Amino acid sequence: MFSMKPRKFILIFLVLFIPLSIFVLFTYGGKIKDWMVLWQRKASLPPAISYEQATNPIQPSSAPALNGQPSIITSLPPSINLGVPFTPQAPFANWDEVHEEACEEASLLMVARYKKGGTIDSPSDAEQELFKLVDFENKIFGYYKDTTAEETARVGREYYGFKKTRVIYEFTVDTIKRELAAGNPIIVPAAGRELGNPYFTSPG
Repeated sequence: MFSMKPRKFILIFLVLFIPLSIFVLFTYGGKIKDWMVLWQRKASLPPAISYEQATNPIQPSSAPALNGQPSIITSLPPSINLGVPFTPQAPFANWDEVHEEACEEASLLMVARYKKGGTIDSPSDAEQELFKLVDFENKIFGYYKDTTAEETARVGREYYGFKKTRVIYEFTVDTIKRELAAGNPIIVPAAGRELGNPYFTSPG
């Protein structure tokens, strides 16, 4: 009958386990981290809601009169998760010149599919729509790179028909909360290097 002393067994286990752990962490460390972050986010987010669900009017509640004038406070939900479908700006991870500059187009595509109750079915679906947006911008602007907030809003109005699209320069956190609570997704221009994203490559 085969037997092994406990100390010898522990030593063999450690000799096998430590190199295997190093290999797994070195090979799959990034994916494990991504999975943990995604799991934590899903655990903390409320269920995603559609545009139709989100655009139900928020019920106002009366507040005490101020200087004889009644005021209305719009009650906000404690949290909200708009069901906006996602695509990277390079659906096939082809980071050529066009895709390097396609962040505005990808943002518009995600908002459009959300508002129209659709999804982004595949990388091919996203890729085709991104190039249609690039072609449209080349026609109306003569270029597609680095469109401004106003130009991006114009594309939303003219290409997707979102006539109420607007650019807000003076806003607060409360402004953003109220727009989201009303079912309006927000495209926020951001300086990538200031976001602290470990996967963001400089110079940005």
